[in-house]
Amino acid sequence: FLPMVAALSGNISSQAAIITARGLKEGRLSENIVDYVRSIIKELKVALVIGFGVGLLVGLISSLWINNHKLGMIVGVALFFSIVIAGLIGSLIPYIMDKMGKDPTLATGVLALTITDIVGISIYLSVATYFIHYLHL
Repeated sequence: FLPMVAALSGNISSQAAIITARGLKEGRLSENIVDYVRSIIKELKVALVIGFGVGLLVGLISSLWINNHKLGMIVGVALFFSIVIAGLIGSLIPYIMDKMGKDPTLATGVLALTITDIVGISIYLSVATYFIHYLHL
């Protein structure tokens, strides 16, 4: 399930990064921090909804596929948190790049994907480690 966690969270961070970078480039996200915070909250809401839906669906499918409901719960919870954090990372990186005086559209995608892969895999393994004693494999 590890490649799926990395791929799905990477897609979410890329989408959030593209939307945020475009907002910065077009001037919709001005120097006013309130506009930017609203943008982050909007992206987090989207990530929460997608994370809940995908985490629930993948958790159910994996629990039925492997015939282990506890493992399905681990996969679903890890995927939920990975997607939500990926939305936050994707929203923050373009803003940080812009504040550093760099073009937020140039390296944002690659940087967001790299950070999201590391964080997503860490979340997945952390959740699995935390719940490993419940598995009884």
